[in-house]
Amino acid sequence: MKLNTLGLSEIRWKGAGCITSDGFKILLSGVGVILVPETSIAIKGVWTVSDRAINVKLQGKPFDIGLIQIYAPTADKDEKEVEIFLETTKKAMK
Repeated sequence: MKLNTLGLSEIRWKGAGCITSDGFKILLSGVGVILVPETSIAIKGVWTVSDRAINVKLQGKPFDIGLIQIYAPTADKDEKEVEIFLETTKKAMK
């Protein structure tokens, strides 16, 4: 399987959603992932972790593939926001 994906950061989409256009699947939740038709048929699950993280599980051979798209806070953010981001990252990797 060729894996053709594009990760999107800070798209400002309110809530979680999925759009299909010409076979391309666009998974949105503050961040996003675009999958080509050949890859989108392998989606086994999508988990919105937060408005900064999304986790996508794809059926693969010989094992499944996990994609995580994360948008990190910029350097000017306060320490509390960075701590929340680090906790979100840990959740996304489980």
